[in-house]
Amino acid sequence: MTKQFLYFVLVIIFSITYLYDQEIRGVFLSFGDKFKGGLYSKLDTLNSILDTHYNQVDRIKQLKIENAILQKNVTQNIFLQYKLNNLNRSLQLNTITQDSYNVRLLSYMNMKNNNKFWVEFNGFKKNKTYGLIQNNHAVGIITAHNGRALAILNQDSQCNFGVYIGTYNTLGITKGYVNSKLVINYISNESEISVGDSVITNGIDNIFLPGYKVGKVEKIEQDIGFKRALVSVSHKVDKSLLFQVVVPN
Repeated sequence: MTKQFLYFVLVIIFSITYLYDQEIRGVFLSFGDKFKGGLYSKLDTLNSILDTHYNQVDRIKQLKIENAILQKNVTQNIFLQYKLNNLNRSLQLNTITQDSYNVRLLSYMNMKNNNKFWVEFNGFKKNKTYGLIQNNHAVGIITAHNGRALAILNQDSQCNFGVYIGTYNTLGITKGYVNSKLVINYISNESEISVGDSVITNGIDNIFLPGYKVGKVEKIEQDIGFKRALVSVSHKVDKSLLFQVVVPN
């Protein structure tokens, strides 16, 4: 009975296996497909995570490079700002300030030379030479003589101060009058000056501030080793009026 029952069961199993083999295999295959699908999905997710990670690594590297460039630019800008601040401070320190004084004629040094005269000048210091101004024109200098303030007009050969000539600011030095024209000596032979060029004070000698009018070039001559210009002076001095002295600090 027991053997018969066992055979019966085996026949049933065999029959079911034969009849429903495709369905059973389908179940197992379906389970396998789901397993593989899930596995591939996990692999895709892992790949995506890895790609994202490596992309982030590359981006971080790029950002580090860009940050380094920005830091360099910031450093350069700070250095430039530092130089600019120093330049501004330098310009502020070197900004020309000035004191202005009125000067009046007291008496002539001697009656034979009316181009030299004593003046009343409250700000006078014996160790300094000053520029004498009238109507915004450089007309002479003031210097110490026997402890007193002596004005010497441009007409006198002892009146010497630095000038600029023309567009290129050619240097020269005044040397009194010749035939009613102011002489400008020591002009470089290589300089480019022309008749009609304006002549102004250059301020290099610290007698005048730069830019006061002197006159215009009327003639250019050749001297030994340098050029000389004869200048028509554009202002006639009026000794009855006040003069001015502007002192750069």
